[in-house]
Amino acid sequence: MEYLVTGATGFVGGAVTRQLVEAGHLVRALVRDPGKAKDLAALGVKLFKGDVTERETLRGPMTGVDGVFHIAGWYKVGVKDTSPGKPINVDGTRNVLETMRELGIPKGVYTSTLAVFGDTHGKVQDESYRPEGPWPTVYDLTKRDAHYKVAEPMMRDGLPLVIVQPGAVYGPGDTSVVRTTFIEYLEGRLRAVPRQFAVCWGYIEDTARGHLLAMEKGRVGESYIIAGEPRTLEDAVALAELWFGRPEVSDARDFILVLAAEGVGTGIVFDGQVYRGERGAAGEFGHMIIGTQAPVPCSCGNHDCWEAFSSERAALARYQKLIGDTVDLPVNFKELVNRALGGESEARTALVDMALCLGIGISNLVVGFSPEAVVVGGEIVRAWSLVEEALKQTIERSVRRGLPSARILPSTLGNDPTLMGALSLVLASKFAASAFAA
Repeated sequence: MEYLVTGATGFVGGAVTRQLVEAGHLVRALVRDPGKAKDLAALGVKLFKGDVTERETLRGPMTGVDGVFHIAGWYKVGVKDTSPGKPINVDGTRNVLETMRELGIPKGVYTSTLAVFGDTHGKVQDESYRPEGPWPTVYDLTKRDAHYKVAEPMMRDGLPLVIVQPGAVYGPGDTSVVRTTFIEYLEGRLRAVPRQFAVCWGYIEDTARGHLLAMEKGRVGESYIIAGEPRTLEDAVALAELWFGRPEVSDARDFILVLAAEGVGTGIVFDGQVYRGERGAAGEFGHMIIGTQAPVPCSCGNHDCWEAFSSERAALARYQKLIGDTVDLPVNFKELVNRALGGESEARTALVDMALCLGIGISNLVVGFSPEAVVVGGEIVRAWSLVEEALKQTIERSVRRGLPSARILPSTLGNDPTLMGALSLVLASKFAASAFAA
């Protein structure tokens, strides 16, 4: 078979092209600059100079092929100039699909994305989902329009097309924001990750294989999600504790990870597996009510949630009150810990109060779940010698006598357990990647 691939010089398009060649197919590639596609030419790929935004350049490369993989797209997040988004993602898709229709191409595969769903508010959706938004980036918006306003209507009108929806694709050769995020994790430069922010991961070779299977076996008119299950930051750190943590944790079958940071998140491991609950909603214990009039509002806006009492933000607010409004706050929670370790009494008091509140919430988890261990992660672990007694005493007072207690342990993944969490997400995605139909 002979196929045309748009976006063949990109991360996903390049992997799809290589797998097509390895499978014995003839491949044509639409490239804007053939001089930058010498690696494709070395594989035997026939290069055609063109651009999806220039419709007149599409007919020649597409004429006579057995199928088209339209993978080309504009993928930029956090940039000031978003003007290329619509011409490439929306108009370019329309150009490719209309040319397919005019030439009578037998079948096509269009690469959409899970980002077209926008914010699903924590709910896991399938291909039938019709999103309500919001869509946080121009990339999401333009891919949504290409999917729902261009590709789907043309399929309903008879275009022999299959849509695939990858998630966050990772692996060798990545140049996207996913790669940048991992590098920032590993270098300790990632400022924050939203609590309960979930991503559906897909290894590059698996994602490319999903494209080929969509062409070979996908039903025309259907969309297929080709990504793994969603994983949150808390899930990632729980996996890291399970695989790389201290023996008391890695040998345990049931434990709870409490990550105290900007918010308070939990990862729950039952029988050696991360528990996600119905539609991935497990672990939202940061909103558990433990009191009134917290020093800061919770991310949900209330002042009675565990997070509002036990987060790094709460500790900083208490510290500000102790030292007075005339004194500047430390730059961040890390500096507060440094001051506590240096002997400053106000900093120590703020951390102990944070630990007491963490202990109240952990007590509820111990009573409700009876885990073998509870692991506390986050920057506060550096001050474990200062907060351990207050934390454990609170839990011992709250858990009734006769009930099994849990070991309360500091994370051994380092001061920033999200580093190992990032690695664990990669490993989990690789070893438990979506199984495509054989």
